[in-house]
Amino acid sequence: MTFVATDLLKIERLYRDVRLFRIYEGTTQIQQLIIARELLKNKS
Repeated sequence: MTFVATDLLKIERLYRDVRLFRIYEGTTQIQQLIIARELLKNKS
């Protein structure tokens, strides 16, 4: 079984997609923390 260039491109695309999702998830978590902090600050 040979490993062709198209297989490598598929793997690279999947790796890139996973990295983007991880970055997006991190951004979402940061936004949630900022919103929660602002809500708590405004409450007191």
